[in-house]
Amino acid sequence: MTDMEAVAAPTAPTAASTPFDRAERRIWSGRAEAYADTYAHLCAHLVPALLDAAEAGPGARVLDVGCGCGTVSAAAVARGASVYAACLLYTSLMAVSYTHL
Repeated sequence: MTDMEAVAAPTAPTAASTPFDRAERRIWSGRAEAYADTYAHLCAHLVPALLDAAEAGPGARVLDVGCGCGTVSAAAVARGASVYAACLLYTSLMAVSYTHL
């Protein structure tokens, strides 16, 4: 199993959902692929500087909370880091598995 494959297995939320949680899931439901194809590209130019500052490379362990479509996670894996990525939105997790495995 690769580092990114571990992300592809969505889990149910363990805490009680708040109105905010439910609203976020409703708003983003089914939109992860559209985000990955559009806005995510606008933000990607910051990823190398972020990973440089975090010293993400071979042997590093990275926790990407709120990973969205996995842009930062995939770049960290490409640098040799071991990554655990988590996102509350099931559709985002699926976008990571489809895009970066």
